[in-house]
This record gives sequence, C-alpha cells and structure tokens, in this order.
Amino acid sequence: MDTCPADIQDPFMRQAWISLSPEARMELLRVVRGARQAPAGTATASNNWLEPSGMQAPHGEPYPPPQVPQLGGAYTGNNPAQKRTHMAQLQATNARMEDVLAQNEAQKTAAAPPEPSVNTRGGRIGVYAARGGGPAAKRRRIQAPHDQENTAPEDVEADDAVPVINIGKAPLSSLTSDQQELRHEIGKMVRHHIRRLTGVGIKDKWPKWTDPMPERLEPETGNRYLDPYFESDMRHVNNITIVERTVGMVWIELNDENTAPDFMEKQPKGIVTRRAVRDIARTAWRGFKEAYKAQHYEDHKDKQERAHRKTRRYLRRKNKCTHLLAAIDTYMERHGVNPTNLVAIDLMSDEGSGPEDEGEEPSEWQSRMAKAVGMSDVQESVLQGLVFFERIKPNWRSDEYTAILHELWDIHWDSLTVKQRKEYHVRVTSTGRSTNMPPPEVPYNFGINKTWFEEHKAQYADYLRDWYQFPDPPGFGSNHTNPDSEGSGSPSNSCARSLSPSNSDGLDYEDTAAPLT
Repeated sequence: MDTCPADIQDPFMRQAWISLSPEARMELLRVVRGARQAPAGTATASNNWLEPSGMQAPHGEPYPPPQVPQLGGAYTGNNPAQKRTHMAQLQATNARMEDVLAQNEAQKTAAAPPEPSVNTRGGRIGVYAARGGGPAAKRRRIQAPHDQENTAPEDVEADDAVPVINIGKAPLSSLTSDQQELRHEIGKMVRHHIRRLTGVGIKDKWPKWTDPMPERLEPETGNRYLDPYFESDMRHVNNITIVERTVGMVWIELNDENTAPDFMEKQPKGIVTRRAVRDIARTAWRGFKEAYKAQHYEDHKDKQERAHRKTRRYLRRKNKCTHLLAAIDTYMERHGVNPTNLVAIDLMSDEGSGPEDEGEEPSEWQSRMAKAVGMSDVQESVLQGLVFFERIKPNWRSDEYTAILHELWDIHWDSLTVKQRKEYHVRVTSTGRSTNMPPPEVPYNFGINKTWFEEHKAQYADYLRDWYQFPDPPGFGSNHTNPDSEGSGSPSNSCARSLSPSNSDGLDYEDTAAPLT
C-alpha cells in the first residue's frame, strides 16, 4: 500500500505517505475520510432510508457530501454559514493530520538509537546587563546579544523530533543567532508566497477591500488571485486560505531535497516544524496588514512612519555603541580607567535623516544640511545622492559625559583607513537641533546636566524618579582620582581634550563623518 490513495489530495500529505508507518496511514485515512462524512443531523442510508415495508434502500448517497476543502483549498459555495462551518472543519482536519504526522515522527525517533547531545550554553545576557563586565563582554553583547544557545532539558536530546523551542512564535530574544537567521530566511519564503498568491508585488499597494472584490487573474495561468481581507483578523476565511496555502507550499520546499534551501542542511532535526512555519506566516500576514492600513488610512500611515523612524534611530545608536566599545582598550591605556559602563544604546545621541518640522520639505532640509557643512554650490543631481544625518543633541547630558564619548569616537575614527572613512555618511552637528526628552535608561550622576535637571524635573517627573540614584563609577565624576577635577557636571581632566569651539566645527566627534573628497 505504498501508493497514496486518492482520498488524500493535499500534496504534502501525499509526499509524506511513503514515510508513514502502517498505523499512521490508517489513522490518516480515517481522519480524511471522516472529514468527508455528512455533518451531524444529515440523514444517512443506514438509518432514515430503511423503509418499514422492507423495500430495498436506494443505492448511493441521498445527499451530496459537503464541500470540505483539503489543505490550501477554497470553498466555492455561496452559503456564508456553511462557508464558516467548512473552514472550521478544514482547520480541525489540518490539526488532526498534523497530529498523525507528529506521532509517526515521534515513533520513528523513539525506535532509533539516541544521538549524542550537543553541548549548549544557556542564559541570555541582555544588552543592558547589570552595570559591570569587561569591554570585550559588553562588546559581544551589543554586537550579537543573542548568540547563546538555548538550554535543552536534560532528558531531551538536541536532535530530538520535539523542538526545544518554537522558532516561529518564541520571542526573538530567546533565539540563538542561528535560529534568528533561520526564522528570517523562512520569513522571506513566506512573504514571497503570500505576494505570489495575492498578486501584489513589493512596490504594489494592497488592494482596498470592496464587496464584491474585482476579479484579478494571473496572466500566465488565468487563475484568480486570492484577496486578503485586512479589514478583519486572521480568522476570516480569505485569510485562513492564504495562510494555509502558503504554509503548504513553504513546507514542501523546505522538505523536498530538490528545493530545500541551503540553510536547512545545518539545522537539527525537528527544529523546523509545520507549526513554526504557520506562526511565521501569521506574523508575515500581520505585517502586511499594517502596511495595508498605512497605505489606505492616514492615521495608520503616521503611526507606521513614527515606528519606522524609532527603529532607524535605535539601530544608529546601537551601531555607534559598537564603534565606541572598540575604543575601550586604547582609552584604558591612556587614562587607566574603564569607561565600558558609560556606553549604553539609550544614552547615545540620536540622528535625524529628515526634517524635524513637518512644514519643511525633505529637499529643503537636505539643501540646508549641505550648506551647514560648507557645500553651498552643489548640483541638485549630486545633492540627491548624498545622505545626511543631523545630530540631535541630548540636553540632559553633561559636558563631562559627552566629552568622554567624543574621545572614544576620536579613537575609533583614528583607527579607520581612508577607504573605511568614505563609507560613513555626513553627520551635521552645527544646526543646534536638540531634544529635552530624557532617555529610558538612567545615567550615572555625573552624566546628568544639573541645570537641565532643575529646569525640567517637574515637566518630566515620571521619567526622572530614579535620577541621581546611581553613584559615579570609579574614575569618573565625583570618583575621579585627580584632585583638580571639578566633579559632576563639568568636563573631566581624564579626557584628552576639552570641548573647545575648535572641536565643535560642524562635525560631532561622537558622530564624525568621512570627509568629502
């Protein structure tokens, strides 16, 4: 019975048939054929059709079987109630079939000799760990904050069929770097297939929902594209169909040796499950829903732009921290103190890549940035190809703290080659753009601008409750060993240079850009 019966129409199930045990095959057939039976309350030939007179019951089914689609199928009837019932049956059938396959895989794994477990390292150290740790450790945490392996229970092998973690649903912070890459690659496959099924390219807008939706056909095959219903949630029949079809196609690609991507070769057995692929597909669908709303609703467009701007600035601050941490060793050789704990993502200055005022056009802002760095006579075509970052000065930060960060940047900048410097964008600091918004992380006492604190402590009372609660670290602020130091809020003598006007000539030392050539 190696040939898959015609009752099973799902391509994945047909492909997996040859690898199933006899018990699993019988159970799978029972599930599929059970899903095709008439729903509860429907008359059958075994009861209501037996005539009291003893006449022979009519042959065949008195009623046609319900239209229960296989995985990835679509309901073609017109009754909304039946449509909802049939899609619920589809989901239930899918779940039962998955259980059968999972039990079959578990039986094969239990029968196989156990493989040696892989040594794992447990625990995740956040980017903001407790204040302490050497520069190398913190540098690793910022560059690859989730590079630790997940710790498996002692009675679960690393290559067990039951995954240690659901890579599709687990928080990103709980995944190893390899698992994050795996989820990212599967996510790209999922998004590709969703766009392919719906006929919406990367540069296209998602179609606005109308009832009925206009027919959109695939040019090559003439098949109708599926219409996502982003006005509803994931439970709508259109959205269920898109997600399930996507999951089916991606799962086949991942498990077919002819189409499996290269990244699947190094993955432990059982780490990629159909359930994980479905969770990734649902996440992708929700992302497309946000894009749809931003395209058709002005309030969502503004919300999405703010979220994107916040993400871009966070990544710039994180990148800046990575550069500053690379200069720690040289700084320690110069001054004999360790500034590692002063380098934190949320305590870096932000950089704007566009106008702050909505009344200023991006082209006007770009022209103003060019003039700020001495580029007064630049052709429009050249100007459009330049990228400027306008430094947003954090007014809450003391000069002493800022000077330390500037020196760390100077050390990093001096270590770069001319070619490496050309890869940096132009950063402008002479415009006076600033912010009074306090950061989410509390700085050390010496890093707080006392004047700013007194002026804004009432306005930002909820944000400043813990301020001045972190004593200065050894070698800085009030704990600086040089008796000539003026203490908190003033430039420290441990810095190689002061904040003289000659050091504030339009290019920030923390954010210095490559010179234009």
